[in-house]
Amino acid sequence: MNHRGVRQLHHRSSQYSIATDHQAYLEHNLQLQQQQQQQQQQEQSGPLTDSDWQQSSRFLAYDVSPDQRQSRLMFAPMGARQKQARRPMEKRRSSPALIRRPPPATTPFHAKDFISQLPNELIHQIVRHLDVHDLLTLGLLSHRWRTISLVGAEWHRLMQWRAWKFHLPSYLQPYVTLDRIDWRYWYMQRHRLEQRWRLGQVSASYLLDHTDGVYCVQFDDRKVVSGSRDCTIKIWDAVSFQCVRTLVGHDGSVLCLQYNQDYLISGSSDMTLIVWCMRTLQQVKRITGHTAKISDLCFNDKYVISGARDNMIRITRVGTWETVRVIHNAHSGHVNAVKMHGSMFVSASKDSTIKLWDIESGQPLQQFNGHTHPVTCVAFDGSTIVSGSQDNTIRIWNAKTGECVRTLEGHLGLVRALSFSQGRIVSASYDQSIRVWDMETGLCTLNFQSGHSRWVFDVKFDEKRIVSASQDHRILVMDFANGIDTRCIC
Repeated sequence: MNHRGVRQLHHRSSQYSIATDHQAYLEHNLQLQQQQQQQQQQEQSGPLTDSDWQQSSRFLAYDVSPDQRQSRLMFAPMGARQKQARRPMEKRRSSPALIRRPPPATTPFHAKDFISQLPNELIHQIVRHLDVHDLLTLGLLSHRWRTISLVGAEWHRLMQWRAWKFHLPSYLQPYVTLDRIDWRYWYMQRHRLEQRWRLGQVSASYLLDHTDGVYCVQFDDRKVVSGSRDCTIKIWDAVSFQCVRTLVGHDGSVLCLQYNQDYLISGSSDMTLIVWCMRTLQQVKRITGHTAKISDLCFNDKYVISGARDNMIRITRVGTWETVRVIHNAHSGHVNAVKMHGSMFVSASKDSTIKLWDIESGQPLQQFNGHTHPVTCVAFDGSTIVSGSQDNTIRIWNAKTGECVRTLEGHLGLVRALSFSQGRIVSASYDQSIRVWDMETGLCTLNFQSGHSRWVFDVKFDEKRIVSASQDHRILVMDFANGIDTRCIC
């Protein structure tokens, strides 16, 4: 046999031996797969030992089941795939840092939340003692506690506790009942608004069309009405801040005004009052009688009360526009401000005093002494009087006893205008600032110093805005509610 035949014979025999080895290899792999399946079944059915905690891939930070292990390998970089493929399967281990070890029995993971298992009535009694921060945190604990924290009754209770009013617009009342209101949503809207008042976060806009100083202003959600030294009254759109109407009628500066749904009444340095119809914006009546500039006016459904620099207070009946009563020498100085509530009104004077009057009889009921300089502005709600003075202070009075409850100091100039509501006072001064005060503590919580460049003559506010008028010809609107849903909360 030649060498070539020997080599061919050896080749055939080597092929036979390779087939035999391959069959043994397949059988061995089948046994390994069966052993792995049995081991996985034992792991799923029986408790894990300490070694199982370290070696089992079920407790890794991510799932590394065989299918996902291959997919992770397929999407790994080429170098990583080759390096991973060279490792024997039984030697592949994850980093010890990735292994989640069983927590000790003393950790909070093994503590039972027994409170959430109580009856709903008891849970609600517990939740009643939580504030808004605790309720919001409660919703982060679990799905069960989040459901409890969303219960509308608790958020409704918090709104009532804070005396936050809620009203449905008339167009929603036929379709929405109280049990369908998302009280948590409305509480959070109001909470955001209060936070802005606390931090002074406003969106500022200017109304520019007057050609001289603006003495007086009043506003609502739809309009702003202003009176100026340029002898005009302007009506502005409260959304676009554009002047939509200019009223001309006075021969002097428009020093004061007030409107309701029926009438707009303005007082001027020409010593007259003009009554305008709010529907047609036409003059209804010109009221005369004062012998000096009219400083301030106020009115309700029955009476118009005006004060002037002639030391006189005149009371006129609404509708007939007849003079009901004239109080001569109501003060020993100019009457700078008048405000009414119910059957009473207050007046503030250059003689540094404030007087409380009965409208029907025209008799003084109380006199308030304390300011050391002329009293320039006053506000009154029936039980409380707030006054501002040329002595740069603001005083809070008890209307029944005549006692000065608190004195607020901070302005650096004459306090020209103020108003108050729901424990908050907003004041304007000749120091060019607008300040917000807490009536309970007497502290100044906000101080807007850069809104106007000259004296501030008037200021009004509601729960959403502060509107001020100044000698710099501008009206400033500071909006706290920009981007907040206030349809039902203001």
